[in-house]
Amino acid sequence: MKRISLIFCCALLSCAFAEAKTTQRITMKNGSVYQGYISRQTGNGTFEVVTDQAMVVLDNRWVASQQTAPVAGQQLDSVWFKWAEGNDAFQNDALLLTDIALRPEPIKATEFVTLPFRTNKNFTKVRLLERGTIVKFLELTPNQYELSWEDVSTVQGTQREKTALSGINRIYQLKDGRRIEGEYAGETQHTVSVFGADGIVETFLFDDILKCNYRALNSKQDILEQTPLLDVIETKTGEIRGLVIEQDYSSGNASNDAFLVRDELGTIQSVRISDIRAVRKVANDKEDIVFDVKMNPGELMINRQSADLQTVTETNDRFVFDSLSHQIIVPLNGNPAVSVTVEYLEAGSGSNVERFQLVQIQRDTVKKQNIHYFDYRSLVNNVVRPSSLETSVNGTVKAEYTVSGPAAYALYDPQSGDAFMFIVR
Repeated sequence: MKRISLIFCCALLSCAFAEAKTTQRITMKNGSVYQGYISRQTGNGTFEVVTDQAMVVLDNRWVASQQTAPVAGQQLDSVWFKWAEGNDAFQNDALLLTDIALRPEPIKATEFVTLPFRTNKNFTKVRLLERGTIVKFLELTPNQYELSWEDVSTVQGTQREKTALSGINRIYQLKDGRRIEGEYAGETQHTVSVFGADGIVETFLFDDILKCNYRALNSKQDILEQTPLLDVIETKTGEIRGLVIEQDYSSGNASNDAFLVRDELGTIQSVRISDIRAVRKVANDKEDIVFDVKMNPGELMINRQSADLQTVTETNDRFVFDSLSHQIIVPLNGNPAVSVTVEYLEAGSGSNVERFQLVQIQRDTVKKQNIHYFDYRSLVNNVVRPSSLETSVNGTVKAEYTVSGPAAYALYDPQSGDAFMFIVR
C-alpha cells in the first residue's frame, strides 16, 4: 500500500511538445519512455499513465502490420510540425508517419524485450525510429497506458524553474530521526528522491518513511493553486477530490495509517489507508503557478515591460528630462486610476527595499521651450507610496502602485541618480 500512496505529488516537468499536465518521465526496463502523469493506481502491481509523449519499444514479433505514408506539412498538427522542423525530418515538405497494429493474441514475453504495456493494440500516425528485430516509435498524440511496476526502471521529475514562486515541497520524517525537505526528484520501486535546497539529490527507502507532509511555497496562494494535478481518493463510501497534504505511517499498524486530504472546499479530511480502494490523478484547472521575472542588475520593468534609463539634468532644484519618452504606456481604459507594477533586482538585500521614489512629472515653458521635470519639493511632499512591496527569493523587488491619470510619472533613485518614466493615459 505504501507503493500506491507515495507517488502523489510530483515536480513540474517541461514538455517540449504540449502545454499539458506533464509531471513525470517513466522509463521502462526495455527502454520505453512515457512522459505524462500516473493517473491511477491499485494494489495489483499495475498503474495507468496518461501521456503527452511516448517513445515505445516493441519486439517485432508483436507487430501485425505497419503502414507508412507521407503527411504534408500543412496537414500536420502544430505538435508534429514543430517536431519535424526541430529534427530536420521533412522530406519533400512531408513527414513520414506510420500506423502500427499489434497482434490480437498474446505473445510470450522474452528476455530480449518484455511487453511494455497491457492494453494498447493500435497506434495511429506515429514516427518510426527503428525497425527490424526491435520496433521503436515516437508518439506525440495523447494516450493512456497500463503499466506494471515490475517493468519500471525509474520515475523522474525535474527541478522547477528558479523563477517559480509557486509549487509544493515534500517534508519527510524518517525512522532514523532525519527530516528531509525538498522537491520531488524521482523514484524507483523501492526508493524516493528529492532535490535538496543545495540542489543535491537525496535518496532514501520507502520503508524508512514515518510521515510525509506537503508544503506550499507561496504563502499568499492557496495550496491547490500551486499543483498541476489533483488527487482523487476512492474510498469504500465515495470519492474525495483535492490534495493529499500528509501521509502518516507512524502508527505501527498499517490499518491505522492515514492520509490528510485538503478538498476543493478547503476542508481537511482524514482517510485511513485501509479504507482506500484506489488513488488517481486529474488535471487541476485551478493551477496558477506564479513566476518571478528574471532580472539583470540595473534593469527595471514596469508592468513587465523593460524600461529604458532616462537622461536627467539637475538644474537648480529641478530634474529635467531630455525628452518625454513614450516607450511605456499604461492605459487607463476609462478608469480614473490604474495599478502599476515595478520590478527590479535587489540581490543580496535580504529584505524589502524601496529604492525608487515615484513622482508625477510636471511641465513648464522655459525660454519658449516645453520642459518636463520633477523637483525636490515633489520628492519630499508628493511621492506615491507603494501599496505593497515584497522581495522574492530570487532578489527581485516587486512594488505595486496605484496612480491617477492621465499623467507622466518618474521613478527616481536618489542614491544612483537613475530615473525611469512611464505615461498613464
